[in-house]
Amino acid sequence: MQPEQQQEIVEEFVFKARQYLRIIEQGLLNLKSAENPELVNQILRAVSSVKVGADILGDSRIERTAARLQTCLENVRDSSIKVDPKLQSLLLEVCDALDVLVGAWEETFGLAEDSAEPVMPETEPFFEAISAHLALLRNQAPQVAAQPAAAVEQKIGELKDKPARPEIEPAMRVPVKRLDNLSNLLGKLAVKCGSQKQDQKQLRQSLDVLLNQVQQLTENFRASHPLSEEMNQLIDRIQESASQVNSLTSSASKVAEEFAHIASELQEELTSARMVPFAEIEQVFPLASAVRKQAAECGKRARVKIAGGETLIDRSVLEHFAKKLLAHLVNNAISHGIEPAEVREAAGKSPAGEIALHAFQQGNQTIISFSDDGAGIDVGRVRSKALEKGLISADRAGRLSRKDAYELLYHPGFTTRDERDLNSGLGVGMDAIRTELSKMGGRIRTDSTPGKGTTFTIAYPHPCH
Repeated sequence: MQPEQQQEIVEEFVFKARQYLRIIEQGLLNLKSAENPELVNQILRAVSSVKVGADILGDSRIERTAARLQTCLENVRDSSIKVDPKLQSLLLEVCDALDVLVGAWEETFGLAEDSAEPVMPETEPFFEAISAHLALLRNQAPQVAAQPAAAVEQKIGELKDKPARPEIEPAMRVPVKRLDNLSNLLGKLAVKCGSQKQDQKQLRQSLDVLLNQVQQLTENFRASHPLSEEMNQLIDRIQESASQVNSLTSSASKVAEEFAHIASELQEELTSARMVPFAEIEQVFPLASAVRKQAAECGKRARVKIAGGETLIDRSVLEHFAKKLLAHLVNNAISHGIEPAEVREAAGKSPAGEIALHAFQQGNQTIISFSDDGAGIDVGRVRSKALEKGLISADRAGRLSRKDAYELLYHPGFTTRDERDLNSGLGVGMDAIRTELSKMGGRIRTDSTPGKGTTFTIAYPHPCH
């Protein structure tokens, strides 16, 4: 097998595996609230798909891990076990392990960008803990009475009455790089169309001048000089040729206009093909898992809320935001912004903090806001730290506005912590965010209310503008 073919197979596996892992993760997160056999079956189908894909690829580690997870979930379903927080956490750890194993293929084939080398967690302790906890829950689970025949018949009737599923439009996966190449080619085509249109305009103007001169020449010579029959025939032929050129030029202009219109429609269709719902961000970056892990490490509680999930944005924008910026924002929000549960409750807040993402289109820009409902930015502390580091003078510190204080957060290496901490401290990574955004022509704005939280508003220009 050629390296190019092998890489295509790996790309396809990684792409699909990431989708299935997001389904597994979201399903496990929802299992904590209710006993739902159908949801378990949905998770099992996704686990089975990962297992089959790994088997085809020849990755025994992923295949074995997925198979053991499948067995655990089948025990949950068949024993009608209600998933408690401990079991849920153990199952999610196995899901994270699968995510790491899939990511190893990205690094092997250079598909991942700037990814730190992950440490593969040993799954055996998790499976042992799952088995022990399943045994405990199975002994506590009440016996499920058999459904009466009448109830079964009623359920069958309800299923028959359900409307048929809508037909799914066939789709195929196209690498973003190829879409980028097509977009570049169409851009060049649009430039050529514009140049041709300008040439047609100049040709039309020149032809109009020529026709006018021929007409004037004909009228002047015939009016003032007796011409021979041969000369009159020559003039008639010149007029006829000019008329034909005029007709051909008009036809060429119409073709050029139609060509430009088709190119414009192709550009619009290609732009639509690049657009994906913002909700797909979970397929690029495991947001719920990242928030859950970071909150656990900091001894806090946090949840995620996504608004504007149906908003269509360019995939390159989605991937840039998810891969380059989101981890920094999550770390800062949980490590510094969101308070511990007891502090939040004392302030009249819910014990669990909320991280909210909202995406929408504004003119030719894609806007993504990232906010938390934490303590907000302490401008006084920013001012004192800036003074301490010599970033501002005492005179300027006295006149420092909130907007100016927010700008200091983007100074390289700035942090409000007493000691540099890679996992906490407002400002850590903020300079990296601005640097990354500038590569895409993007901007970031900061707003904060003490005691209420902080919002970072990120604006990306539309890739086609």
